[in-house]
Amino acid sequence: MPYKILHTADVAAYITALGIFGTDQACLSIEEIGNGNINYIFRIKNNNTQKTIILKQARPYLRCMGESRLLTTDRARIEAEALKKHGELCPEHTVKIEHYDHELAAIFMEDLSSPEYILLRDGLMQAQIFAHFPAQIARYMANTLFYTSDFSCSQQEKKHQVSHFINPDLCQITEKLFFTEPYIDSVSNNVNPLLNATVADLRRNEVLQMNVAKLKEKFLTQAQALIHGDLHSGSIFVSHNNTKIIDAEFAFYGPIAFDIGSLIGNFMINFCVQSGLDTNTDPRKEYQKYLLNSMHTIWQTFHDAFKDLMQRKTTDITFQHSAYQAYYMDTLFKDMLGFAGTELIRRTIGAARSVDFNSITEPSVCARSEAYAVKLGEVLICRAEHLHDMRELISLVTEICQFSQPNRQLNR
Repeated sequence: MPYKILHTADVAAYITALGIFGTDQACLSIEEIGNGNINYIFRIKNNNTQKTIILKQARPYLRCMGESRLLTTDRARIEAEALKKHGELCPEHTVKIEHYDHELAAIFMEDLSSPEYILLRDGLMQAQIFAHFPAQIARYMANTLFYTSDFSCSQQEKKHQVSHFINPDLCQITEKLFFTEPYIDSVSNNVNPLLNATVADLRRNEVLQMNVAKLKEKFLTQAQALIHGDLHSGSIFVSHNNTKIIDAEFAFYGPIAFDIGSLIGNFMINFCVQSGLDTNTDPRKEYQKYLLNSMHTIWQTFHDAFKDLMQRKTTDITFQHSAYQAYYMDTLFKDMLGFAGTELIRRTIGAARSVDFNSITEPSVCARSEAYAVKLGEVLICRAEHLHDMRELISLVTEICQFSQPNRQLNR
């Protein structure tokens, strides 16, 4: 079937013809549920069995801008194949792909919207504790990143995979959102007017500009592993027992530290937002401690798991050298800090401002939390080379965000 845009009225006939969700069209109910900037998403329910499935179709344009901003539908292939690959390497933490239709750029996947699962972003804003999440997401990143890297793959296979996952349209979006537009006077930015002076100072910081350029160069050139490419709190479903990763259309072979930094940056954003809420109460203080502990556990578990895989599973004899592996992990840590800083800044003053800030209703208080996020991002980018472990990072976060209670209970 040649490509056509699917509307709600078309979906029942289409899925029935495929035969992947029963053959009785009359028993299917369809609702559009997508509210993202790029794609259209439908939930399909079989009323006889009560089972549901998600259909995600890539349109040939950016949804939030309409047909004025064209975008390749090949991103659906990349998403489906990246999730399948990550599913092979870490099935317990990757959404299951049921079917991919190349002609219609349509992906069918398991439905995670249930009483059990919640988007991580929503859970963080509700101050929920997910005790298993930090270790689970760390193992997901360690497995998917190691086994698609030069440490595990032959050079020939790796280069073939790099070419297979080239994703220029989506990478261009990331390059602008992370490394260009927040640092210039772009009409795409979304800046709180109360932050204008802070943003002006940011853009005059020559050391910052130089370090952002270094990070952008790494993003452009380091094809280290098949990264998710958009690993923020809105791309993760969590329950109190499990974690599932979705939305991998930004996937490509890029710098390993980018995924880790994006995720850690989202936890820092939530920490800054919590600072603008009623943090004089013990529950808020305790939740900020949970966020700090989570960041610590994510990095430390990733570090230990990835390093263990390097020591036991590295196939290239050159990369088996222990001093090189120690250097590599130290470089990952510093790059992770830099990328986390770009996530903080772009989610505060860029086009894709974090909805977390919307929970603060008082404009001046919101501006204070946003200023924390911008300052923290700026310091991380500029001082990444001088930080050596998560304890130094957490001390920095608590100092900049004026977290008054010392944190004495971090995981060791």
